[in-house]
Amino acid sequence: MATHHAPLPLFALILMVHTMMPIARRIALGMSACLILAYMGVAIGLGPAGQEDQFYQQLTCELALLLSASGIGLYYRVLTERAHRNTFAGTRTCLEQRVKLECEREQQERLLLSVIPAYIAAEDKLRTYDTTAVTILIDYSYLILFLL
Repeated sequence: MATHHAPLPLFALILMVHTMMPIARRIALGMSACLILAYMGVAIGLGPAGQEDQFYQQLTCELALLLSASGIGLYYRVLTERAHRNTFAGTRTCLEQRVKLECEREQQERLLLSVIPAYIAAEDKLRTYDTTAVTILIDYSYLILFLL
């Protein structure tokens, strides 16, 4: 039989269509269905070479293999899309919290300036920045030592 090993590359191709190509799910389904139908059409068109029972059993098994490739690819794609959505939602939440924290920091600074004179607030702010700079420098040097 000439098509004996043809389903194996098609299996990989169908998985690639679903998992690696940046196309919509409907288009991926259409492409995999076209591949499966084209393969079945060619296999039936070439016809059985003498042993009809064995030919149709093999064709049924090959169809099941190719449909399972499509199912596995869809399953992987759905899980990947879900993971991407969760990652996006987490990133959005982090950015929202950072913006909220920055607004609160500005509000705190305005409140501080309304309570104490500006030059005292500037000195306090300078002391805070110096401490932060030392901490950042220590963290950076630790990172360098860790990488070496």
